[in-house]
Amino acid sequence: MGVRSLFLGLVDEAGVLQYTRRLATRALPLEVGGGTQWDPETDLSWAARVLGAVRDYCQEAADLAEVTETRWELQNKVWRMEISPVGGEMRVLVRELSREERRGRSLVPRAVLKAFKMAFKQGYE
Repeated sequence: MGVRSLFLGLVDEAGVLQYTRRLATRALPLEVGGGTQWDPETDLSWAARVLGAVRDYCQEAADLAEVTETRWELQNKVWRMEISPVGGEMRVLVRELSREERRGRSLVPRAVLKAFKMAFKQGYE
């Protein structure tokens, strides 16, 4: 896809940089998949379908909201997409964040921060 490597940084809840790591994009499937072979065609096709469905869902929600919301509210929506395995399939949950969730709170779930922290530590041991 044209990106040879990623430079990742993990900050703690106080916003202080704790770890950095450079990952070759070729190595990502092996690191994430636990050493299994990766079929990019299958995954990219799935991602395109999911993102298309998410775009359509968000557009429909925005169209319905145009009746009751101000222009600022329509332009400042934040959506969260969570993907998790359920019964051998991948479940995709999309929802709009509330105003309270958007104010002063990290948009990165704690579980994701913990997973990144563990991955960074394993990479340096």
